[in-house]
Amino acid sequence: RDLEATMPPIDRFVASHGDFCARQLLVTADGLAVVDWDAMRRAPAALDPASFAAHLVTGEPEDLDEASEALEALLEAYGSRPVGLPWYLATCILRHARAPFRYFQERWPDRVEGMVAAAETVLQRTNP
Repeated sequence: RDLEATMPPIDRFVASHGDFCARQLLVTADGLAVVDWDAMRRAPAALDPASFAAHLVTGEPEDLDEASEALEALLEAYGSRPVGLPWYLATCILRHARAPFRYFQERWPDRVEGMVAAAETVLQRTNP
């Protein structure tokens, strides 16, 4: 309900990788290259940076802080903060919250709970 109630307006659509994360980067002699464009689409500008940061949240206590730092570094290259970024980050974290169960990771119940708590924290930071 919180996500539904706080869904931001879509200000514009941009070209989007669709599954942007560190695994989609390739180091080349000329610098970084983005690969695996099979999910490319038009999407709100906040989707790719949120997806990148959400992949860093695995349910451990320090994950959200580390993901936030990585997100800030990525946003420096973007040049601006996309509209609705916290909402997209929360939804992307929730979208990945099934991974610990799906891959039967050690302490998966705690990890899933940690990821849900991280998504709630992101929403509370912007919607007290």
